[in-house]
Amino acid sequence: ILEGMQLGACGYLLKSSQPEELVKAIYRVVETGYFFSDNVSLALLGTLGKAVRKPTGKAVKGTISLTKSELELLRLICLQHTSSEIGTSMHLSPRTIEGYRKQLMDKLEVKNVVGLVVYAARQGLLEGWVA
Repeated sequence: ILEGMQLGACGYLLKSSQPEELVKAIYRVVETGYFFSDNVSLALLGTLGKAVRKPTGKAVKGTISLTKSELELLRLICLQHTSSEIGTSMHLSPRTIEGYRKQLMDKLEVKNVVGLVVYAARQGLLEGWVA
């Protein structure tokens, strides 16, 4: 799965997925640009979490500081919320959220939403966000 993501995959379904999940995945990819089933997401987060150092509270050379809003956007993305859901939560339009997501990807120098999740994992942010 990780290799596929590195090559540009924007989603992944298990062979055992039900047809309803395939339809959901297609709509989600069109809406947000990505989809990973819950089982795949948990497996990826578990894999990333094992490779992540615990934050020390000290500034790391080259660390990019994020605003409170950027951290909230990143958190909601990591929790797989759609642009519409994030917009509702943050009281912004889905289109504005898409723009902010693009700005965040540019700021963090990542190519896609998976890159944002990897960034969050490497910074030790997922532990508090994902159960």
